[in-house]
Order: sequence, then C-alpha cells, then structure tokens
Amino acid sequence: MRRVLPIVVFVFCATLLVSGLRQSQPVQAMPNFARALGVSCQTCHTMVPALNAYGRYLQRTFYAPITSEAMRGSLPIYLEYEIQNYSTGGKDSAQPGRKTTVGNLIASFDGFASPVFTYRVENNVYSGDQPTNQSKGPETMWLAYNGLFGGNGHLMAGDDYPGPMPSFMINPSDFEAAFHVRHLAIGTHSYNLENTALSFRFDYDKGPIDAEVAWRGGTTNPLSGGPSDFSILPGTQRAFQWKVADAPPSKPFEFGAFGAVGTYIDNGKAGTLAGPPNIDFFNIWGPYFELDPGSFGKYSPGLYGFYAMAHDSNPGIAGFQTLTPQGPYAEDESIELYEPLLKNSMSFTIRQEYSNNGLGAVAHYYATGVSYQIPHLPYAFARFEVPMGGQSTAPSGRPTWQWALDFLIPIDGGPLNRIEKKQQVAAATPTAPDGKTIYAANCAACHGAAGKGVPGTFPGLAGNADVTAADPKAIIGIVEHGKGVMPAWKPQLSNAAIANVLTYIRTTWGNSASAVSESNVAAVP
Repeated sequence: MRRVLPIVVFVFCATLLVSGLRQSQPVQAMPNFARALGVSCQTCHTMVPALNAYGRYLQRTFYAPITSEAMRGSLPIYLEYEIQNYSTGGKDSAQPGRKTTVGNLIASFDGFASPVFTYRVENNVYSGDQPTNQSKGPETMWLAYNGLFGGNGHLMAGDDYPGPMPSFMINPSDFEAAFHVRHLAIGTHSYNLENTALSFRFDYDKGPIDAEVAWRGGTTNPLSGGPSDFSILPGTQRAFQWKVADAPPSKPFEFGAFGAVGTYIDNGKAGTLAGPPNIDFFNIWGPYFELDPGSFGKYSPGLYGFYAMAHDSNPGIAGFQTLTPQGPYAEDESIELYEPLLKNSMSFTIRQEYSNNGLGAVAHYYATGVSYQIPHLPYAFARFEVPMGGQSTAPSGRPTWQWALDFLIPIDGGPLNRIEKKQQVAAATPTAPDGKTIYAANCAACHGAAGKGVPGTFPGLAGNADVTAADPKAIIGIVEHGKGVMPAWKPQLSNAAIANVLTYIRTTWGNSASAVSESNVAAVP
C-alpha cells in the first residue's frame, strides 16, 4: 500500500498536467495569478523560482497590487508535484536508504477575499512518499489586510512562511536547502528564521522604501515533542524579526539589512524536562544585497549575498544548567552568482558560504547547480545541484548531489482558463464592455487603478505623451501586439473592446486626447 499511493498521486498529477498543457500559457510559479492576468513568468521571475524586483514587491505586499478585480472569476488553486533524488537518501522516512521519492505533493490556495484582503493556504499532502499528518492543519495559512496608509501598509496574521528576510533566502535560484542562516547556529542552538510559525507582521512599502517587522511564535526542537507558539517548554523559540531595504520595484536591485531579537528556552535540569527553564536571549543582524541579471549591462549576471552576525547569552548544550561562554560572535556569510541562459529557460549558479558557530565549529563550502525550464512544458522545470566541501556527507569527502523535477498544476475549474473565457464572452456579446470595465479587468494589475504604473517596470498612462498622441496608431499597435512583458491583447479583445479601453485611457486621469474608434483599430495590422 505504501508504494501504491505515490503511484496514484503521480497518475493523478500527470493527468492534470496533460489537461493543463492543452491550454497552457508560458507561465509558472503562482500559475493561478499568471493565467488570470495572461502574463509570462518573466513578469515576476528572473528564473523560476527566483524573483525579480517586481516579483519581490508583490511578495512582500501580499499580492495586493494585482487587484481583486483582475482575479475575478479565477479559481485560487494550484498543485505542486515533485520528484526528488538525493545521492545520500534519507527523504523517505520508512526507507531512509531510498534515494528517489515520487510522492511529493503540495496544494496551494491564494488570492483575494475582498478588494483589501488577501490570503494564502498551503499544505503538504504527500512528502517523501509518505502521507503527511493533517491533524495540525495547514503548514501555511495567513490573511493580510492591505488598506493601511493609503494602501502602502499591509498587516498580516497567521502561520507565515517565512518572516521578514531577503527574498533570495525564501525563493533561491537553486535548492531551498541553500543558506545556513535560515537555521543559523549559535553554539549548540539553531535559530529558525524561516520556519512556519504564528506571526503578526506589518509591512510598509512605498516607492523604494521597504520596512517589515514581525512577531513570530514558537518553533521547537525534538525535546519539546512538537511546535507550540505560546509554550514555555524547552526548545521553544520566539523572535521579533525585521528587515529594512531600499527596494524600488522598478529597479533591478535591492540593498538592506535584516535581523531578529528573541528568546530560546533551555532545559532547567540536566537530561530532563523538569525544573525551572533557563531563558536564553539571542540576536541576529546583517546587511544584504540583491542584483538582478542585467543590472550593469545586458549580459551581466545576477548576484546576491549577505553577512550576518549573531550573539547568544548561553550557547551551551540545552539540558545543562551551567553556562557556556560565548566567545566571539557567531557569523555567517554567503554570496551567489547566477546567470540566466537560453532566453531565461536555464540558469547556472555558483554559491559560496562560510559559517562559524562562535565555539570553533567552522563550515566553508561551495555549490554549483543548474535550473532548467523543460521545453514544451510551461509548468515544469528541473534542478540539479552539487554541494562540496564542508557540506558534503558522502563517503571519502566526495561531493553529494541532488536533482528534482517540479510540476506546477493550475486548477482552472474547467476546460477554459479565464483568458479563454473572456474571448468566448467577447465573441458572444454584440456590444463590447465599456473601457473602464475592460481596464479594471485587464490593465489595472500592472498599470494601476489610477494609471500611475510602476516606474521602470510598467509605464504610467496618466500624462503619457505616447498614450495621448494625436495619432493613436502607435498605442493601438502596442495594445494589439504587446511590448516587453506586456502581452498581446489582439487575440483576446475585439476591435471594439480595444477602442473602448484606449478611449477610456486617453480621456481619464487628466488625459484629454481624442477618442479611438473601432475603425482606427481595424486599420492597424
């Protein structure tokens, strides 16, 4: 039975994937958003899953700029299925020596509960060929209110993954096992900056300003028997986590600092859970940077890195009453270079990392890897990585390696996705919708409800001379055939609909250009 279930899961996911390929579009991560908007993966990603500046902006604002109107009529569901291989095994708890697992399935639900509330629910259904324990509820579940400070403030509550930290530690261009600082070791303790935990988080994002703070509840080690957000059992961690950055969504760079201040509960008596607990105080902080590919020229690679320092009031072994001197600060640093190739369908990465736990345990290692968008399968990609040096656990110090095949499967609720449904509705409707309605459904997600856009990423339409030119031929051509990350709307909107939306754009937000007629649109090939 143990081996039958992964096969059933694989067949189920393969069926959904094949069904999705029949109407597939060139988008991957968060496919429900991308399919609804009709945009490509390059709108938010340098290479899936790594995010570009605009993708990072959407992530930290809890998807709010997409707008609920743009998502209306779309099902907020997608599945992620993965085949994994680790050269040292250990991913199947029932058979630790088994190197390849085919039963890995995650279900995700995310979208808009209202114009100002967004949400995300995600849970492992199957992991390492074993069904996951569903009794504790979803691994990730949060609700965000996005209406504070004129829409620039975002308040989130729930089991948040992760806390405020650099995006490349959340969505690395290589395997998620990257970056020791995600579980930073200080002495004999490991502090989790990214584990799911009850969180209350506030993000303020306006222009280049990004300020994030969060209180994060308990995550535990095996001594406590399981996670608890308010427990005082040994191993429980709580932290105040923060990040500040210069992070303009229109520029291919981000510079900032991140950190955490928190407590860790030590055992009160050696070898037992009895006795008064010792409260251990820790703090972590450090600068970071992130440069997207093309930051210093068309062919310049992507580059990111950080340096973090940490201090622990008692870094000794949990379970002993005696204090262990800290000595020097613990530290961790890493830098990674990645180069997108073959029109962003492949990415080559090299990572270096160094860590010192403050008590003399030093690790220094390198890793190299490749991520690849599988041709003709717009929801599938492959990853391969070889870590070396101190990270290797293979016999004789030989490099370990790992690979994975990932399939993202949107659930559209029928044979048609939202774009195709709009085409069908437009064809069956003799009168095209008014321009304001078309703009809200198709354009506002990128250009903004007030036509201000995102400078450097999505052009503003208010006061734009190209939009209000006396001859509308050029702007008609851009709408019909697309430009840059903007999709072509000619296959999706009728001539009348394009005329209506352009008339709305040319006569709104202070624009006062002439109307566009259906015949004007028809005259542009």
